[in-house]
Amino acid sequence: MGLFRSREAEDLAAVQVKLEAARADVETQEQFVRELALEAALAEGDTPPRMVEAQDKLRRLQDRVHLLQAAVEEARRLEQSRVSKARGEAEKARVRAFRQHLSAVEKAALDVMSPG
Repeated sequence: MGLFRSREAEDLAAVQVKLEAARADVETQEQFVRELALEAALAEGDTPPRMVEAQDKLRRLQDRVHLLQAAVEEARRLEQSRVSKARGEAEKARVRAFRQHLSAVEKAALDVMSPG
């Protein structure tokens, strides 16, 4: 394809990059929570504040991933809509050009068939 990238395609690519980064952040935070799990399980009383903070951060990161997943879906929908519209317009242009060509051929055929 050409060098041109639509705004929709660029938006999709940008959101996909953010989504991958957010997923990596979730994985890192999940590992950290696992590392704190033993400490939390052995603690007397309430869950240690470090674990509560780690779990809260993990939930926020997971929420961001869900938001970015929704954004990717919307960006894909917009890009598909743009492509469909462009294809439809291109098809209309082809049909219009074909009709003009056909009309010119019909006129030429009538000129050839006309006496005179």
